[in-house]
Amino acid sequence: MTTLTDDQPDVQIRDSRDVIVLVSDTINAVLKGRIDPRIANNVLLKAVDQGVLEERLAELEAVVKRNDHQIDVDSYDLERVA
Repeated sequence: MTTLTDDQPDVQIRDSRDVIVLVSDTINAVLKGRIDPRIANNVLLKAVDQGVLEERLAELEAVVKRNDHQIDVDSYDLERVA
């Protein structure tokens, strides 16, 4: 298994593109036997969480923009994004 040494920078995940690269690298490492599938599963779950958070943020930003920066909580389906 390939690991980062202490002098190498941490993997940075800033947006969904970074997540896609990480998922792709992780899948390839599993298929080549370099990473245990259980470890890869944790990476993939974090990637999914990142994608969900980005979607929720985009929805909230759209609501704010539509309502001219005044959110009407009563009309917004908060259960849907929870």
